[in-house]
Amino acid sequence: MACTNDDRQNETLKVDNFTKIGELHNNFLTNIKDNIKPLTVNQNNEKKIDYINFYNLNYTSNEIMNVVNKSSLIKSLNGTKRFIKTTNLTDELFDIEKNDGSFNIFEIIQELKNQNTFGDFGSNFMNDFAINLKHNFNGNLSDSDYKQTVLLSIEKYNNHNYSSNSKEGVLIGQILSISIHSIEWWEQNPDAIENKLLPWVAADIGGAIAGGLGSVLSNWWNDEDVDWSDAAAWAVGGAVGASTGTWLATL
Repeated sequence: MACTNDDRQNETLKVDNFTKIGELHNNFLTNIKDNIKPLTVNQNNEKKIDYINFYNLNYTSNEIMNVVNKSSLIKSLNGTKRFIKTTNLTDELFDIEKNDGSFNIFEIIQELKNQNTFGDFGSNFMNDFAINLKHNFNGNLSDSDYKQTVLLSIEKYNNHNYSSNSKEGVLIGQILSISIHSIEWWEQNPDAIENKLLPWVAADIGGAIAGGLGSVLSNWWNDEDVDWSDAAAWAVGGAVGASTGTWLATL
């Protein structure tokens, strides 16, 4: 029996609706793990970042992208390649004493609420999500405990029953899908890094948050309509940059 328009309007968003975007992120990790070659000469971090980003861009160019717009994803990979160096990401996420006029992630969330792009539930949800991320980065929340907070966040999101036409709900669902897929990829690939360096696994999640929410706020700053599909690409690009940066120290 075919779905009617009323049926579609009554559908609610679940994180499982966004499985493909989580899988897309993980495909980039697998590509780097399987294909990246060591540098033959010593290079500075800027060159190493470009080297890793080259693999990400090359993968994007050679793959069929059905989940996000390919040109938007390429733009986001270039725009967030700084996240390949983890300290660049964590400074942007958590620095509370910025002197350059930019916002940390908590200020971005508050601004999205102030300009009514995110409602009360979405802004409070993402603020709590970012707090747990910071606790994990600071070592106050173990990776296993952090995974449980992500699973609880997914349950809370699913129970909220965002309507299928909620742009806020779609972006948060996409970020959550990237988050749980990333955690599971690292669990399934414990030997991905040859020198056994322990990566900050949740960097992937931080990149997704910074990329996706930052894109939405950038639209507002530039007096543009929010491009929600573009925000999805920036969430993927930010997560890919942050996650593939795990290999930076191995080059």
